[in-house]
Amino acid sequence: MLQRLSSRTVFGLPFWTFIGIVGVLVSFLGSAILNVLIMPWSGTADSNAHMDYVYQIHHGHIPAPFGYEWNHPGLPEASTRTERQWASAHPPLFYYLASLVSGPFMDDGEWVKAIVATRLLNALFGGLVVVALAWAGWQLGGSRRAILAVAAPAIGALVGGMNRFTGNEYNDTLVSLFAIVSLTLAAIILRDGPTPRRLILLLPLAAGGMASKATYAFALILVLIAVVVAFFLHRRPDPNAEPRSIARTGLLGVGWCAAILAFVAATIGWFYLHNHQLSGSWFRSTPKGALQNRPRQTMMDVLTNEKYYKVVPEGLLGRESWNGVWPHNLQLSMAIAITCVLLLLARLVTRGRWRGLLAITPQNAIWLMLLAHLVGHYVAQLQQATGWGAINYRYFQPATLTITLILAFGVTAWRRLGPLLVTILTAIFAAGMLLSFAAYLARAYPDLGAADSIWTGLSNALTQNELPEVLAPIAVSLLFLGVVITAGSLFAGQLFSANFLNAPAVETGPEDAVNPSNVAAAKERASVQHDDVEANDARGNGTTQSMRDDG
Repeated sequence: MLQRLSSRTVFGLPFWTFIGIVGVLVSFLGSAILNVLIMPWSGTADSNAHMDYVYQIHHGHIPAPFGYEWNHPGLPEASTRTERQWASAHPPLFYYLASLVSGPFMDDGEWVKAIVATRLLNALFGGLVVVALAWAGWQLGGSRRAILAVAAPAIGALVGGMNRFTGNEYNDTLVSLFAIVSLTLAAIILRDGPTPRRLILLLPLAAGGMASKATYAFALILVLIAVVVAFFLHRRPDPNAEPRSIARTGLLGVGWCAAILAFVAATIGWFYLHNHQLSGSWFRSTPKGALQNRPRQTMMDVLTNEKYYKVVPEGLLGRESWNGVWPHNLQLSMAIAITCVLLLLARLVTRGRWRGLLAITPQNAIWLMLLAHLVGHYVAQLQQATGWGAINYRYFQPATLTITLILAFGVTAWRRLGPLLVTILTAIFAAGMLLSFAAYLARAYPDLGAADSIWTGLSNALTQNELPEVLAPIAVSLLFLGVVITAGSLFAGQLFSANFLNAPAVETGPEDAVNPSNVAAAKERASVQHDDVEANDARGNGTTQSMRDDG
Protein backbone atom coordinates (compact mmCIF):
# COMPACT_ATOMS: atom_id res chain seq x y z
CA MET A 1 0.00 0.00 0.00
CA LEU A 2 2.76 2.47 0.93
CA GLN A 3 4.52 1.67 -2.34
CA ARG A 4 1.34 2.49 -4.27
CA LEU A 5 0.90 5.75 -2.36
CA SER A 6 4.50 6.67 -3.11
CA SER A 7 3.80 6.54 -6.83
CA ARG A 8 0.93 9.03 -6.60
CA THR A 9 1.01 12.80 -6.97
CA VAL A 10 -1.22 15.37 -5.31
CA PHE A 11 -1.43 18.84 -6.88
CA GLY A 12 1.61 17.93 -8.94
CA LEU A 13 3.66 17.01 -5.85
CA PRO A 14 4.92 13.60 -4.78
CA PHE A 15 2.50 12.08 -2.28
CA TRP A 16 4.90 12.17 0.69
CA THR A 17 5.90 15.75 -0.08
CA PHE A 18 2.24 16.76 0.02
CA ILE A 19 1.71 14.95 3.34
CA GLY A 20 4.80 16.67 4.77
CA ILE A 21 3.42 20.09 3.82
CA VAL A 22 0.11 19.17 5.47
CA GLY A 23 2.08 18.31 8.62
CA VAL A 24 3.77 21.72 8.54
CA LEU A 25 0.37 23.41 8.24
CA VAL A 26 -0.86 21.44 11.27
CA SER A 27 2.14 22.69 13.27
CA PHE A 28 1.47 26.20 12.08
CA LEU A 29 -2.16 25.90 13.18
CA GLY A 30 -1.01 25.00 16.68
CA SER A 31 1.36 27.95 16.80
CA ALA A 32 -1.37 30.23 15.43
CA ILE A 33 -3.74 29.23 18.26
CA LEU A 34 -1.01 30.10 20.75
CA ASN A 35 -0.24 33.46 19.23
CA VAL A 36 -3.72 34.56 18.16
CA LEU A 37 -5.80 33.42 21.14
CA ILE A 38 -3.40 33.08 24.07
CA MET A 39 -1.49 36.33 23.56
CA PRO A 40 -3.27 38.87 25.82
CA TRP A 41 -5.61 41.12 23.88
CA SER A 42 -3.51 44.15 24.79
CA GLY A 43 -0.82 42.67 22.52
CA THR A 44 2.73 43.92 22.22
CA ALA A 45 4.05 47.41 22.83
CA ASP A 46 3.25 48.57 19.28
CA SER A 47 -0.08 46.79 18.85
CA ASN A 48 -2.22 49.81 19.69
CA ALA A 49 -0.51 51.96 17.05
CA HIS A 50 -1.15 49.34 14.37
CA MET A 51 -4.79 48.91 15.38
CA ASP A 52 -5.24 52.69 15.45
CA TYR A 53 -3.97 52.75 11.85
CA VAL A 54 -6.60 50.12 10.98
CA TYR A 55 -9.29 52.27 12.61
CA GLN A 56 -8.24 55.45 10.85
CA ILE A 57 -8.01 53.88 7.40
CA HIS A 58 -11.43 52.30 8.02
CA HIS A 59 -12.64 55.88 8.37
CA GLY A 60 -11.09 56.95 5.11
CA HIS A 61 -7.67 58.40 5.91
CA ILE A 62 -4.16 57.40 6.88
CA PRO A 63 -2.91 58.49 10.31
CA ALA A 64 -1.04 61.72 10.91
CA PRO A 65 2.47 61.43 12.39
CA PHE A 66 1.15 62.40 15.82
CA GLY A 67 -2.09 61.59 17.59
CA TYR A 68 -4.54 58.69 17.89
CA GLU A 69 -8.24 58.18 17.17
CA TRP A 70 -9.10 54.62 18.30
CA ASN A 71 -10.21 54.26 21.89
CA HIS A 72 -8.75 51.18 23.55
CA PRO A 73 -9.56 50.08 27.13
CA GLY A 74 -6.66 50.61 29.49
CA LEU A 75 -5.37 53.63 27.55
CA PRO A 76 -6.23 57.32 27.92
CA GLU A 77 -8.96 58.82 25.75
CA ALA A 78 -7.65 58.83 22.16
CA SER A 79 -8.36 62.54 21.73
CA THR A 80 -5.91 63.31 24.54
CA ARG A 81 -3.09 61.21 23.06
CA THR A 82 -0.85 63.48 21.03
CA GLU A 83 2.31 61.37 21.05
CA ARG A 84 3.89 59.94 17.93
CA GLN A 85 1.81 57.45 15.92
CA TRP A 86 4.46 54.74 15.54
CA ALA A 87 2.83 52.97 12.59
CA SER A 88 2.10 56.07 10.52
CA ALA A 89 5.26 55.66 8.41
CA HIS A 90 4.04 52.35 6.96
CA PRO A 91 2.16 52.08 3.65
CA PRO A 92 -1.52 51.20 4.01
CA LEU A 93 -2.19 47.83 2.31
CA PHE A 94 -2.09 45.62 5.41
CA TYR A 95 -4.15 48.08 7.42
CA TYR A 96 -6.73 48.42 4.65
CA LEU A 97 -7.13 44.64 4.41
CA ALA A 98 -7.41 44.43 8.21
CA SER A 99 -10.02 47.18 8.23
CA LEU A 100 -12.27 45.07 5.99
CA VAL A 101 -12.59 42.41 8.69
CA SER A 102 -12.19 44.43 11.89
CA GLY A 103 -13.53 47.89 11.03
CA PRO A 104 -17.20 47.07 11.74
CA PHE A 105 -16.27 45.63 15.14
CA MET A 106 -14.36 48.83 15.94
CA ASP A 107 -17.36 50.96 15.08
CA ASP A 108 -19.51 48.85 17.41
CA GLY A 109 -17.01 49.13 20.27
CA GLU A 110 -16.18 45.40 20.07
CA TRP A 111 -12.46 45.94 20.45
CA VAL A 112 -11.64 42.30 21.33
CA LYS A 113 -13.41 41.01 18.22
CA ALA A 114 -11.56 43.61 16.15
CA ILE A 115 -8.22 42.38 17.48
CA VAL A 116 -9.13 38.71 16.95
CA ALA A 117 -10.25 39.43 13.38
CA THR A 118 -6.97 41.22 12.61
CA ARG A 119 -4.89 38.45 14.15
CA LEU A 120 -6.79 35.77 12.24
CA LEU A 121 -6.19 37.65 9.00
CA ASN A 122 -2.51 37.83 9.81
CA ALA A 123 -2.50 34.11 10.62
CA LEU A 124 -3.99 33.52 7.16
CA PHE A 125 -1.07 35.44 5.68
CA GLY A 126 1.22 33.24 7.78
CA GLY A 127 -0.40 30.12 6.33
CA LEU A 128 0.21 31.52 2.85
CA VAL A 129 3.86 32.07 3.82
CA VAL A 130 4.08 28.34 4.64
CA VAL A 131 2.66 27.47 1.21
CA ALA A 132 4.97 29.98 -0.49
CA LEU A 133 8.02 28.48 1.23
CA ALA A 134 6.92 25.01 0.10
CA TRP A 135 6.66 26.31 -3.46
CA ALA A 136 10.08 27.95 -3.14
CA GLY A 137 11.62 24.73 -1.83
CA TRP A 138 10.09 22.80 -4.73
CA GLN A 139 11.21 25.31 -7.33
CA LEU A 140 14.70 25.97 -5.97
CA GLY A 141 15.47 22.56 -4.48
CA GLY A 142 17.07 21.11 -7.58
CA SER A 143 17.42 17.34 -7.32
CA ARG A 144 16.31 17.55 -3.66
CA ARG A 145 13.12 19.44 -4.40
CA ALA A 146 10.83 16.74 -2.92
CA ILE A 147 12.38 17.01 0.55
CA LEU A 148 13.13 20.76 0.29
CA ALA A 149 9.46 21.48 -0.37
CA VAL A 150 8.84 20.09 3.14
CA ALA A 151 12.00 21.23 4.91
CA ALA A 152 11.74 24.88 3.84
CA PRO A 153 8.24 25.55 5.24
CA ALA A 154 8.86 23.30 8.27
CA ILE A 155 11.82 25.47 9.24
CA GLY A 156 10.51 28.81 8.02
CA ALA A 157 7.14 28.51 9.73
CA LEU A 158 8.73 28.14 13.16
CA VAL A 159 11.99 30.08 12.89
CA GLY A 160 12.70 33.34 14.72
CA GLY A 161 9.77 35.58 15.53
CA MET A 162 7.64 34.49 12.54
CA ASN A 163 4.93 33.01 14.77
CA ARG A 164 4.65 35.83 17.28
CA PHE A 165 4.37 38.54 14.65
CA THR A 166 2.08 36.41 12.50
CA GLY A 167 -0.30 36.14 15.45
CA ASN A 168 -0.24 39.85 16.20
CA GLU A 169 -1.29 43.09 14.54
CA TYR A 170 1.89 43.65 12.52
CA ASN A 171 2.46 44.09 8.77
CA ASP A 172 5.70 42.05 8.66
CA THR A 173 4.06 38.78 7.60
CA LEU A 174 2.35 40.30 4.57
CA VAL A 175 5.54 41.92 3.27
CA SER A 176 7.39 38.65 3.90
CA LEU A 177 4.83 36.85 1.75
CA PHE A 178 5.32 39.29 -1.12
CA ALA A 179 9.12 39.05 -0.80
CA ILE A 180 9.13 35.23 -0.82
CA VAL A 181 6.87 34.96 -3.87
CA SER A 182 8.65 37.74 -5.76
CA LEU A 183 12.14 36.36 -5.21
CA THR A 184 11.05 32.82 -6.07
CA LEU A 185 9.45 34.03 -9.29
CA ALA A 186 12.61 36.03 -10.07
CA ALA A 187 14.63 32.84 -9.53
CA ILE A 188 12.39 30.97 -11.98
CA ILE A 189 12.90 33.79 -14.49
CA LEU A 190 16.66 33.54 -14.05
CA ARG A 191 16.57 29.76 -14.47
CA ASP A 192 13.97 29.26 -17.20
CA GLY A 193 13.95 32.61 -18.94
CA PRO A 194 11.82 35.79 -18.94
CA THR A 195 8.43 35.17 -20.55
CA PRO A 196 5.72 37.82 -20.75
CA ARG A 197 3.48 35.89 -18.36
CA ARG A 198 6.16 35.68 -15.66
CA LEU A 199 7.16 39.31 -16.09
CA ILE A 200 3.57 40.53 -15.93
CA LEU A 201 3.11 38.63 -12.65
CA LEU A 202 5.90 40.77 -11.18
CA LEU A 203 3.79 43.93 -11.59
CA PRO A 204 1.18 43.24 -8.86
CA LEU A 205 3.78 41.53 -6.67
CA ALA A 206 6.05 44.59 -6.74
CA ALA A 207 3.17 46.99 -6.11
CA GLY A 208 1.76 44.83 -3.32
CA GLY A 209 5.14 44.51 -1.64
CA MET A 210 5.82 48.24 -1.68
CA ALA A 211 2.26 48.87 -0.47
CA SER A 212 2.89 46.56 2.51
CA LYS A 213 6.16 47.82 3.94
CA ALA A 214 9.15 49.81 2.72
CA THR A 215 11.58 46.99 3.43
CA TYR A 216 10.24 45.25 0.31
CA ALA A 217 12.43 47.72 -1.60
CA PHE A 218 15.41 45.35 -1.27
CA ALA A 219 13.46 42.56 -2.94
CA LEU A 220 12.25 44.97 -5.61
CA ILE A 221 15.77 46.12 -6.47
CA LEU A 222 17.00 42.54 -6.75
CA VAL A 223 13.99 41.49 -8.84
CA LEU A 224 14.73 44.31 -11.29
CA ILE A 225 18.38 43.28 -11.53
CA ALA A 226 17.31 39.64 -11.99
CA VAL A 227 15.06 40.62 -14.91
CA VAL A 228 17.91 42.33 -16.76
CA VAL A 229 20.35 39.49 -16.01
CA ALA A 230 17.79 36.89 -17.13
CA PHE A 231 17.44 38.53 -20.54
CA PHE A 232 21.20 38.28 -21.02
CA LEU A 233 21.39 34.70 -19.72
CA HIS A 234 18.63 33.69 -22.14
CA ARG A 235 19.53 35.67 -25.24
CA ARG A 236 18.41 32.69 -27.34
CA PRO A 237 14.77 32.13 -26.20
CA ASP A 238 14.24 29.74 -29.12
CA PRO A 239 17.00 27.13 -29.57
CA ASN A 240 16.44 27.22 -33.35
CA ALA A 241 16.77 30.99 -33.63
CA GLU A 242 19.72 33.36 -33.62
CA PRO A 243 20.48 34.99 -30.25
CA ARG A 244 19.20 38.51 -29.72
CA SER A 245 21.71 41.32 -30.07
CA ILE A 246 23.22 42.72 -26.89
CA ALA A 247 21.57 46.09 -27.52
CA ARG A 248 18.11 44.59 -28.01
CA THR A 249 18.57 42.34 -25.00
CA GLY A 250 19.50 45.31 -22.82
CA LEU A 251 16.57 47.36 -24.08
CA LEU A 252 14.13 44.54 -23.34
CA GLY A 253 15.45 44.12 -19.79
CA VAL A 254 15.46 47.83 -19.03
CA GLY A 255 12.06 48.27 -20.65
CA TRP A 256 10.43 45.65 -18.44
CA CYS A 257 12.11 47.14 -15.37
CA ALA A 258 10.75 50.56 -16.30
CA ALA A 259 7.28 49.05 -16.67
CA ILE A 260 7.49 47.45 -13.21
CA LEU A 261 8.70 50.68 -11.61
CA ALA A 262 6.02 52.70 -13.40
CA PHE A 263 3.32 50.35 -12.11
CA VAL A 264 4.66 50.63 -8.56
CA ALA A 265 4.84 54.43 -8.81
CA ALA A 266 1.32 54.65 -10.19
CA THR A 267 -0.18 52.48 -7.45
CA ILE A 268 1.67 53.37 -4.24
CA GLY A 269 4.14 56.14 -5.11
CA TRP A 270 1.78 58.71 -3.63
CA PHE A 271 2.34 57.33 -0.13
CA TYR A 272 6.13 57.64 -0.27
CA LEU A 273 5.76 61.18 -1.60
CA HIS A 274 3.51 61.85 1.39
CA ASN A 275 6.23 60.59 3.76
CA HIS A 276 8.84 62.71 2.01
CA GLN A 277 6.73 65.83 2.38
CA LEU A 278 6.31 65.16 6.12
CA SER A 279 9.85 64.20 7.07
CA GLY A 280 12.23 64.63 4.14
CA SER A 281 12.55 60.83 3.99
CA TRP A 282 10.67 58.45 1.71
CA PHE A 283 10.43 55.90 4.50
CA ARG A 284 9.61 57.94 7.64
CA SER A 285 6.66 60.08 8.64
CA THR A 286 8.76 62.09 11.12
CA PRO A 287 12.46 63.02 11.26
CA LYS A 288 14.62 60.84 13.45
CA GLY A 289 14.51 61.82 17.09
CA ALA A 290 14.98 60.57 20.65
CA LEU A 291 12.94 57.47 21.37
CA GLN A 292 11.83 55.86 24.66
CA ASN A 293 14.89 57.06 26.62
CA ARG A 294 17.21 55.02 24.41
CA PRO A 295 20.80 56.22 24.11
CA ARG A 296 21.75 57.64 20.74
CA GLN A 297 23.94 55.32 18.65
CA THR A 298 26.24 56.38 15.86
CA MET A 299 26.74 54.17 12.83
CA MET A 300 30.12 53.16 14.23
CA ASP A 301 28.46 52.19 17.52
CA VAL A 302 26.20 49.80 15.64
CA LEU A 303 29.00 48.40 13.46
CA THR A 304 31.12 47.64 16.52
CA ASN A 305 28.23 46.02 18.40
CA GLU A 306 28.47 42.23 18.13
CA LYS A 307 24.69 41.94 18.45
CA TYR A 308 24.38 43.53 15.02
CA TYR A 309 26.17 40.58 13.41
CA LYS A 310 24.59 37.94 15.64
CA VAL A 311 21.00 39.13 15.35
CA VAL A 312 20.06 36.49 12.75
CA PRO A 313 22.12 33.44 13.81
CA GLU A 314 21.28 34.05 17.49
CA GLY A 315 17.62 34.85 16.83
CA LEU A 316 16.43 31.58 15.28
CA LEU A 317 14.93 30.45 18.60
CA GLY A 318 13.71 33.86 19.74
CA ARG A 319 15.66 37.04 20.26
CA GLU A 320 15.56 36.95 24.07
CA SER A 321 16.73 34.40 26.62
CA TRP A 322 14.17 31.83 27.72
CA ASN A 323 13.74 33.28 31.19
CA GLY A 324 14.03 30.64 33.89
CA VAL A 325 13.50 27.79 31.42
CA TRP A 326 16.90 27.30 29.81
CA PRO A 327 19.21 30.30 29.47
CA HIS A 328 21.30 29.00 26.55
CA ASN A 329 18.88 29.31 23.63
CA LEU A 330 20.90 32.08 21.97
CA GLN A 331 23.99 29.87 21.99
CA LEU A 332 21.98 26.91 20.67
CA SER A 333 20.62 29.09 17.88
CA MET A 334 24.14 30.15 16.90
CA ALA A 335 25.28 26.52 16.94
CA ILE A 336 22.41 25.53 14.65
CA ALA A 337 23.22 28.30 12.17
CA ILE A 338 26.94 27.45 12.10
CA THR A 339 26.26 23.71 11.80
CA CYS A 340 23.89 24.15 8.84
CA VAL A 341 26.36 26.36 6.98
CA LEU A 342 29.25 23.96 7.67
CA LEU A 343 27.21 20.95 6.50
CA LEU A 344 26.43 22.69 3.25
CA LEU A 345 30.02 23.86 2.68
CA ALA A 346 31.38 20.41 3.51
CA ARG A 347 29.08 18.85 0.93
CA LEU A 348 30.18 21.32 -1.73
CA VAL A 349 33.86 20.72 -0.99
CA THR A 350 33.71 16.92 -0.80
CA ARG A 351 31.87 16.74 -4.13
CA GLY A 352 34.18 19.25 -5.80
CA ARG A 353 31.31 21.57 -6.63
CA TRP A 354 33.11 24.64 -5.26
CA ARG A 355 35.13 24.89 -8.50
CA GLY A 356 32.11 26.23 -10.35
CA LEU A 357 31.04 28.84 -7.81
CA LEU A 358 32.33 31.67 -10.01
CA ALA A 359 30.76 30.31 -13.20
CA ILE A 360 28.21 32.56 -14.90
CA THR A 361 25.12 30.38 -14.61
CA PRO A 362 21.46 30.99 -13.81
CA GLN A 363 21.80 28.96 -10.62
CA ASN A 364 24.73 30.96 -9.30
CA ALA A 365 22.81 34.14 -10.13
CA ILE A 366 19.86 32.87 -8.09
CA TRP A 367 21.95 32.23 -4.99
CA LEU A 368 23.77 35.52 -5.35
CA MET A 369 20.37 37.27 -5.47
CA LEU A 370 19.14 35.51 -2.34
CA LEU A 371 22.31 36.21 -0.36
CA ALA A 372 22.23 39.84 -1.49
CA HIS A 373 18.69 40.09 -0.12
CA LEU A 374 19.89 39.06 3.34
CA VAL A 375 22.80 41.52 3.12
CA GLY A 376 20.33 44.23 2.13
CA HIS A 377 18.39 43.67 5.34
CA TYR A 378 21.59 44.00 7.33
CA VAL A 379 21.99 47.40 5.65
CA ALA A 380 18.41 48.24 6.65
CA GLN A 381 19.13 47.13 10.22
CA LEU A 382 22.19 49.38 10.29
CA GLN A 383 20.11 52.34 9.19
CA GLN A 384 17.33 51.47 11.64
CA ALA A 385 19.62 51.09 14.65
CA THR A 386 21.66 54.21 13.93
CA GLY A 387 20.22 56.99 16.05
CA TRP A 388 17.66 55.69 18.53
CA GLY A 389 16.55 52.46 16.86
CA ALA A 390 16.92 48.87 18.05
CA ILE A 391 18.60 45.72 16.77
CA ASN A 392 15.75 43.27 16.25
CA TYR A 393 15.28 39.97 14.38
CA ARG A 394 11.85 41.22 13.34
CA TYR A 395 13.47 43.51 10.77
CA PHE A 396 14.86 40.42 9.02
CA GLN A 397 11.50 38.69 8.66
CA PRO A 398 11.19 39.71 4.96
CA ALA A 399 14.48 37.80 4.41
CA THR A 400 12.85 34.57 5.65
CA LEU A 401 13.36 32.90 2.26
CA THR A 402 17.15 33.22 2.31
CA ILE A 403 17.48 32.34 6.01
CA THR A 404 15.21 29.32 5.59
CA LEU A 405 16.94 27.99 2.47
CA ILE A 406 20.39 28.25 4.04
CA LEU A 407 19.20 26.16 6.98
CA ALA A 408 17.17 23.76 4.85
CA PHE A 409 19.94 23.10 2.33
CA GLY A 410 22.33 22.59 5.21
CA VAL A 411 20.32 19.87 6.93
CA THR A 412 19.58 18.13 3.61
CA ALA A 413 23.11 18.44 2.22
CA TRP A 414 23.82 14.79 3.10
CA ARG A 415 20.84 13.19 1.47
CA ARG A 416 20.50 10.00 3.53
CA LEU A 417 20.68 12.01 6.75
CA GLY A 418 18.23 14.62 5.44
CA PRO A 419 14.96 13.25 6.91
CA LEU A 420 16.57 12.72 10.32
CA LEU A 421 18.24 16.14 10.47
CA VAL A 422 15.12 17.95 9.23
CA THR A 423 13.07 16.16 11.90
CA ILE A 424 15.52 17.09 14.66
CA LEU A 425 15.68 20.72 13.57
CA THR A 426 11.90 21.02 13.19
CA ALA A 427 11.36 19.54 16.65
CA ILE A 428 13.88 21.99 18.15
CA PHE A 429 12.17 24.92 16.44
CA ALA A 430 8.72 23.76 17.58
CA ALA A 431 9.92 23.47 21.19
CA GLY A 432 11.76 26.77 20.79
CA MET A 433 8.62 28.47 19.53
CA LEU A 434 6.69 27.31 22.63
CA LEU A 435 9.46 28.23 25.08
CA SER A 436 10.10 31.58 23.42
CA PHE A 437 6.38 32.37 23.61
CA ALA A 438 6.29 31.47 27.30
CA ALA A 439 9.39 33.57 27.94
CA TYR A 440 7.76 36.54 26.24
CA LEU A 441 4.66 36.17 28.41
CA ALA A 442 6.84 36.00 31.52
CA ARG A 443 8.73 39.12 30.50
CA ALA A 444 5.86 41.27 29.17
CA TYR A 445 3.08 40.00 31.45
CA PRO A 446 4.66 38.90 34.76
CA ASP A 447 1.25 38.68 36.44
CA LEU A 448 0.42 35.58 34.33
CA GLY A 449 2.94 33.41 36.16
CA ALA A 450 4.66 32.05 33.05
CA ALA A 451 8.04 32.42 34.74
CA ASP A 452 7.02 29.77 37.28
CA SER A 453 5.33 27.35 34.88
CA ILE A 454 4.70 27.38 31.14
CA TRP A 455 1.28 25.78 31.61
CA THR A 456 0.38 28.26 34.33
CA GLY A 457 1.25 31.16 32.06
CA LEU A 458 -0.71 29.77 29.11
CA SER A 459 -3.73 28.90 31.27
CA ASN A 460 -3.75 32.28 32.99
CA ALA A 461 -3.47 34.06 29.64
CA LEU A 462 -6.49 32.16 28.34
CA THR A 463 -8.41 32.93 31.52
CA GLN A 464 -7.56 36.60 31.18
CA ASN A 465 -8.79 36.49 27.58
CA GLU A 466 -11.99 34.75 28.79
CA LEU A 467 -11.28 31.63 26.74
CA PRO A 468 -11.32 27.95 27.82
CA GLU A 469 -8.02 26.69 29.22
CA VAL A 470 -8.29 23.52 27.10
CA LEU A 471 -7.04 25.57 24.14
CA ALA A 472 -3.50 25.43 25.55
CA PRO A 473 -3.07 21.61 25.35
CA ILE A 474 -4.89 21.60 22.00
CA ALA A 475 -2.48 24.16 20.57
CA VAL A 476 0.61 22.38 21.88
CA SER A 477 -0.69 19.01 20.70
CA LEU A 478 -1.25 20.35 17.18
CA LEU A 479 2.19 21.96 17.19
CA PHE A 480 3.95 18.65 17.84
CA LEU A 481 1.46 16.47 15.94
CA GLY A 482 2.48 18.42 12.86
CA VAL A 483 6.13 17.66 13.61
CA VAL A 484 5.30 13.93 13.81
CA ILE A 485 3.35 14.01 10.52
CA THR A 486 6.19 15.89 8.82
CA ALA A 487 8.79 13.44 10.13
CA GLY A 488 6.69 10.46 9.08
CA SER A 489 6.32 11.81 5.55
CA LEU A 490 10.08 12.36 5.20
CA PHE A 491 11.01 8.87 6.39
CA ALA A 492 8.25 7.28 4.30
CA GLY A 493 9.47 9.15 1.24
CA GLN A 494 13.02 7.98 1.91
CA LEU A 495 11.97 4.34 2.33
CA PHE A 496 9.28 3.94 -0.33
CA SER A 497 10.03 6.51 -3.05
CA ALA A 498 13.15 6.02 -5.14
CA ASN A 499 13.36 9.65 -6.27
CA PHE A 500 12.40 11.37 -3.03
CA LEU A 501 15.96 12.34 -2.03
CA ASN A 502 17.50 12.52 -5.50
CA ALA A 503 15.04 13.37 -8.24
CA PRO A 504 16.00 14.54 -11.73
CA ALA A 505 15.30 18.24 -12.12
CA VAL A 506 16.39 21.48 -13.67
CA GLU A 507 19.31 22.18 -11.34
CA THR A 508 18.92 24.99 -8.85
CA GLY A 509 20.30 23.74 -5.54
CA PRO A 510 23.86 24.64 -4.52
CA GLU A 511 25.21 21.19 -5.36
CA ASP A 512 23.67 21.30 -8.81
CA ALA A 513 24.05 24.98 -9.43
CA VAL A 514 27.80 25.29 -9.51
CA ASN A 515 28.47 22.51 -12.00
CA PRO A 516 28.45 24.12 -15.48
CA SER A 517 27.97 20.78 -17.23
CA ASN A 518 24.87 20.15 -15.14
CA VAL A 519 23.58 23.59 -16.04
CA ALA A 520 24.09 22.98 -19.74
CA ALA A 521 22.19 19.72 -19.55
CA ALA A 522 19.45 21.38 -17.53
CA LYS A 523 19.04 24.16 -20.08
CA GLU A 524 18.80 21.61 -22.88
CA ARG A 525 16.03 19.77 -21.00
CA ALA A 526 14.32 23.05 -20.19
CA SER A 527 14.25 24.10 -23.84
CA VAL A 528 12.66 20.77 -24.84
CA GLN A 529 10.07 21.15 -22.09
CA HIS A 530 9.48 24.87 -22.69
CA ASP A 531 5.87 24.52 -23.80
CA ASP A 532 5.04 22.37 -20.80
CA VAL A 533 6.60 24.91 -18.44
CA GLU A 534 4.41 27.61 -19.91
CA ALA A 535 1.31 25.47 -19.43
CA ASN A 536 2.25 24.92 -15.80
CA ASP A 537 2.83 28.64 -15.26
CA ALA A 538 -0.80 29.20 -16.15
CA ARG A 539 -1.72 27.00 -13.19
CA GLY A 540 0.78 28.76 -10.89
CA ASN A 541 3.06 25.70 -10.89
CA GLY A 542 6.03 26.32 -13.13
CA THR A 543 7.43 22.80 -12.78
CA THR A 544 8.27 20.49 -15.66
CA GLN A 545 6.39 17.38 -16.62
CA SER A 546 9.24 15.25 -15.36
CA MET A 547 8.86 16.82 -11.92
CA ARG A 548 5.25 15.68 -11.75
CA ASP A 549 5.87 12.21 -13.06
CA ASP A 550 8.75 11.33 -10.74
CA GLY A 551 6.44 10.65 -7.79
